[in-house]
Amino acid sequence: MILKSLAQFVMRGLPQAVLAAVGFSIAALFLAPVGILSGAIIALVVLRVGLQQALFVTLFSALALGAVTASMGQGLWLGLGSGLIQWLPLLGLAVVLRVSSSWTLTLQVGMVASLLVLVVVYLLLPNQEAWWLSLLDEYLRPALEKMESQGPTLDDQLRAIARSLSGLLTAAVLLSSVVTLMLGRAMQAALYNPGGFAAEFQELRLGQWPALLAVTLIFLALLVASPLTMSLATVAAVVFLLQGFAVVHALVKRRGWPKAVLVAMYVFLIVFLAPMVMSIAGLGLVDSFADFRRRATD
Repeated sequence: MILKSLAQFVMRGLPQAVLAAVGFSIAALFLAPVGILSGAIIALVVLRVGLQQALFVTLFSALALGAVTASMGQGLWLGLGSGLIQWLPLLGLAVVLRVSSSWTLTLQVGMVASLLVLVVVYLLLPNQEAWWLSLLDEYLRPALEKMESQGPTLDDQLRAIARSLSGLLTAAVLLSSVVTLMLGRAMQAALYNPGGFAAEFQELRLGQWPALLAVTLIFLALLVASPLTMSLATVAAVVFLLQGFAVVHALVKRRGWPKAVLVAMYVFLIVFLAPMVMSIAGLGLVDSFADFRRRATD
């Protein structure tokens, strides 16, 4: 109901869309999770109206965010840059979904584009571990030292973070962009096709060649444990987390399982984050070949 009301307000016109996107982006400075709504509004504008007006909303929101961070003494570029980093990948994926009406193609484009970005970044900045380590030494080390993490252990922790940070950040941007796009699609469905997004989500799949690519990169990372191979494997695998969620939601619906299964899955995800992420992403990968949802309807 809340999403539908917000979507109705946004769809009244461009000024309303800008107002809502700016408002939520500024609110995110104080309550980070709210920021997903500003992205969802931009996604909704792309899906329903088109790229031109969505670009206007995006740029205006990024400038407003930059103005706020500048007024707080943190600089114009902090807000402007963070807004564009969040929303430009989202715009690209939203355009693909609008043109193709295919979640499969949208996820494939997001996965391949993220992998290519990683490769280009590593080519331009080969020694990324040292670059990240210098930033972590400046910003993270003081906080860790206050927690009494000292000596070689702290250095090892920072090196481990620096080694994987490029892959984790790229995976996070990809995952957050897709989830935000899904929220925008859900808002669109709430207005124009009630129940449509749930059906779309339950059929979410990437296809077999992305699964083969992900498995290949995972094995490559196990054989050659370099920062690049680990980063590529992380990005390739994380998209299948969404397919894993889709499988569970579809099986609950088709098998008539209690909704408590979904509640338990998300609770365990919060409590046991890393093992659950790997398990659900693994389920998504296996589903690319086993097709559990088709079997559930046979």
